[in-house]
Amino acid sequence: GRHVIYSCAGRAANKVVDDNCIHMMLELERIFEGNARPGKIVWLIDFNGFGVRDMNPRMGLTSLPVFSGHYPERMGQIVVID
Repeated sequence: GRHVIYSCAGRAANKVVDDNCIHMMLELERIFEGNARPGKIVWLIDFNGFGVRDMNPRMGLTSLPVFSGHYPERMGQIVVID
């Protein structure tokens, strides 16, 4: 089966873009033991509670190149929920 990662920006206490990107990269490295294990993830992104404080355009500008450039083979499915 696939690993499942759940994210909820509305519940995040830390809204710093770089901190959040580093956190996600570290989680992917941990799950796949530094890229030694095969597999893909299902990433559940929950927008419940998402508000103005969460609308930093730098998040997309920073995270999309990182994940598409370094982890494209790991993204099995992304599910957006509210």
